[in-house]
Amino acid sequence: MSTPSRFRTDDPLSSTKDTSVPKLALKRNPFPSSAVVVIDTDNEISNGSLFSPSVRKDAVTTFEEQFIDIDFSDSQHLKLGYLWSVPVGRDSKGFGKTAMLAFYLRKINKNYGEDLPRHQKAAAIYSEPGTDITNFKKLAALLCQALLRRDPITQSAILTDAIRTIRYKVIQLEKTPRTLFPIDLPTFETEEDFERLTDPAFVKQWKFADFHTAMKGYLIVEAELGEDIAELLSIYDDKSTYQISRWMAKNPINFLFNDTVKLLQAADFKGLYVFIGSILKVV
Repeated sequence: MSTPSRFRTDDPLSSTKDTSVPKLALKRNPFPSSAVVVIDTDNEISNGSLFSPSVRKDAVTTFEEQFIDIDFSDSQHLKLGYLWSVPVGRDSKGFGKTAMLAFYLRKINKNYGEDLPRHQKAAAIYSEPGTDITNFKKLAALLCQALLRRDPITQSAILTDAIRTIRYKVIQLEKTPRTLFPIDLPTFETEEDFERLTDPAFVKQWKFADFHTAMKGYLIVEAELGEDIAELLSIYDDKSTYQISRWMAKNPINFLFNDTVKLLQAADFKGLYVFIGSILKVV
């Protein structure tokens, strides 16, 4: 005989752990069990999606004015800032700092800055706090991986999208293939057309038509990247992220603060926001 649902302990409507759920006509408790937001997940309960800027509108407006609304063309623009909360007892978690960072991370990367006040092309990366962040090199390595990671909400992948943008520019400059090999060029009328620029099948045609040579030259001359990294980026596809990842691991500080800057500038980005969950363990 089956147990009536109202007596089942796993039924959220009858759970004794949170009696407010049925009283509020909710199917489940909408809030996470932990105060720590995990950005890199599509679970809306734990990834910060519950954050609403209207709840603390003044605080959000102040944050945007001081840290987000930046003129990247001004060399004197704010380059460093931090958030903190006054702890209640021993705990300073659960005040919404990371949730607000998650909100702006997605707002920035959804259309790469188009939804910001100045409409400058920009991107944002985030590094979650961890006990293994014991030095600056490890922090840089985590931030480098964030460049490769596809956001489960916005579907943005910063390094990949930068490579696609540069390939598009090279195609416009070349006009016609550099060899007699026929290449099926996207029409660039849809987002899917743009995404094809790193599809392995397209990249195979790209190399046969010798477009990778043109891109490598563009990266060396226009972006002033080194020959090795320019070669690696010129033949990159969606299944070869491990090659870039291994390159990053060799010298993450140099890749983050030199190669990344040059690559993003070549893709017409004006700035990069770097959100760090915690730096207390960096020594």
